Amino acid sequence: MEVVRVPDRRTTWSIETETSLSDTFEVQYGIVPDGFRQRVPKAGVPPELETGTRYRVFVYGPPGRAEFVYKGAIANPPCQLGPETK
Repeated sequence: MEVVRVPDRRTTWSIETETSLSDTFEVQYGIVPDGFRQRVPKAGVPPELETGTRYRVFVYGPPGRAEFVYKGAIANPPCQLGPETK
């Protein structure tokens, strides 16, 4: 999964799975889920999301893509990802 800041096409955070996925899971920006490893940044935490900025989320594995505009912090916003269903 990769989060890209649209205005400058900069990847702010990227994680990848260490195993194959078979279930739905939640992702919270900046927190690496169990069974994943962080690719960007190589170490430490990603930059904070900027209010009013457009971001794209690319999901590799089951293919997918989502886009969002960050409008400020909310307590634990859900983002569920999982295998593609037919």
